[in-house]
Amino acid sequence: MTTKTRFLTGCLATLAVASAVTLAAPPAGAAALSDVPCGQAAAPAVYQTLEQEPVLRQVPPVTHDAWLWQRDVTSTSYEFSRVVRAAYTEYLWAHKVVTRPAVAEVPGTPAKGHVETTIVSPAVTVTWYEYEQQNTHMLSWHEDGWNGEKDDVDHGKGWFKTGITEVEVLTPAVTEDHWVVDQAAVPGTPAVEEVSHVEHTWSAEAGGDDWTQVDERTVPAVVETVWADSAPDGYLPTGASSSTTTAVQTDDVSATAPDGEGWSRVPGSLAQVVDEPATSQLVGGSTEQVLVFPATPAGEPCPASAPAPAGTSAMSPASAPAGAVTHAGVKHAVDAVSDASSQSTNDEVLPETGNPVSALLLVTGLGAVVAGGVLVRGARRRPTA
Repeated sequence: MTTKTRFLTGCLATLAVASAVTLAAPPAGAAALSDVPCGQAAAPAVYQTLEQEPVLRQVPPVTHDAWLWQRDVTSTSYEFSRVVRAAYTEYLWAHKVVTRPAVAEVPGTPAKGHVETTIVSPAVTVTWYEYEQQNTHMLSWHEDGWNGEKDDVDHGKGWFKTGITEVEVLTPAVTEDHWVVDQAAVPGTPAVEEVSHVEHTWSAEAGGDDWTQVDERTVPAVVETVWADSAPDGYLPTGASSSTTTAVQTDDVSATAPDGEGWSRVPGSLAQVVDEPATSQLVGGSTEQVLVFPATPAGEPCPASAPAPAGTSAMSPASAPAGAVTHAGVKHAVDAVSDASSQSTNDEVLPETGNPVSALLLVTGLGAVVAGGVLVRGARRRPTA
């Protein structure tokens, strides 16, 4: 409010001075059309210096509304494939692997030998001889030498040995038998079973000589698939597709939606974007010279019988200080006009101008000057809030 008051007082002061000058100034060409009264001294123009202080004005920031924007984006991808390895047939091959061969049983061989008898003590025997009677041919068994015979003399009274003997064992011999090994026995070995296993392998090629085919199978092709917007090199479409809808939202706020369709404001995302921050500016402020009284030329010397114009000394602009209108000077002018008004209420001629003007009009103009000066000075002394 202080800033506005200062601006108003400055304007009022300017208007007041302008009104006073307008009221007091003679019409254009008036000085040229009328003669300057005699005895009038030349007076320079009187100017008033008017200073208008600048006003501090707060300039609000420049902003605009902005929002976050969102939309649903549907993307479709397609399946493509390529054959990495074609299908083929392979066979199951088997063969026997012997880790320990079988061994047949080997029977043992018994020992070979004989029994030997060892005489511990010999047997006690007696040998009996058969005798035959020569005459009777009777047989009789007797020990050797029974008839005392001799080889060349017959003392047996006709008994002669027939040559047949017989041994009689009186005490049998004591013997001991034991086995004598002629060939040692050879032990046998038991049979050993075979230890083996069967190995299998899948192969598209034939096995070796000891391999036997036992089965076969078809190995499917190896196919690689990818999902993409378009087919990569070497891939063919499978006909499958997939669509995905994703909610997309902008990272920054903006006043308008991004390019494309389907964008809408995110609820609750309204934000004020500052385009230009708030600033303070000094507005106005000037210094000018305002003409209060115009310069007047000097008049011709008056004849000795001609009296000086009435009110010349009171209304003469020369009595005012040059370059400024003071309270005292204005008051002096107002008092002079008041005196002139009290002497006559009719229209009079302004001093040194010859222009008719009423005293009331002159007082009004000078009052405006006074009011303007007071307002200007008051405004200068009033501190700015």
